[in-house]
Amino acid sequence: MRVGELLSPIVAAIGRGLVSGTYIQADETPVGVQMHDSRGKNHQAYVWQYGRAGGHVVFRFSARAWTRRPPAISGTVRRHPAK
Repeated sequence: MRVGELLSPIVAAIGRGLVSGTYIQADETPVGVQMHDSRGKNHQAYVWQYGRAGGHVVFRFSARAWTRRPPAISGTVRRHPAK
């Protein structure tokens, strides 16, 4: 078992705490990564950071471009109705 798999329940609990609050701060950072099928050329991937000021932070990595919305924090994304 990998360390990341062992930490999954903790990350999920932090994510549930974040989505139960009134706001979430999120940031998307593009990063270059090497892929096994593209030797000598970097692929654009993303690291997302979710958190609240003075609170816990959750990081999500995605090798795919997220053009419309970020990846879910804890498997569920709560959306606010349009005003």
